[in-house]
Amino acid sequence: MGMLSESEMKEALAAAAAMRESSQDPHLVARALLNLHYQNVHYRHLLEAVEHYINSGMATLELQRLRIALDKTKGAISRTGHVEVEQFGLE
Repeated sequence: MGMLSESEMKEALAAAAAMRESSQDPHLVARALLNLHYQNVHYRHLLEAVEHYINSGMATLELQRLRIALDKTKGAISRTGHVEVEQFGLE
């Protein structure tokens, strides 16, 4: 299965958004596509940060950027996937 072109992806996302807005998503396909696309954007940023960190000689600034990208990715997954973080009452 090949990847969609940028224009095809924009068209699919627009159709998914229209389905969600009009409540015409009985099998939650549009919701799933929108959530996965949102997460994928953060995964791509994380991948770029990891590659930059590895190629930079693992400097402190790049490590900080990598940690920020990792935190944002985890946050995106938590927001869209309803993942509950275990808390011990110390937060």
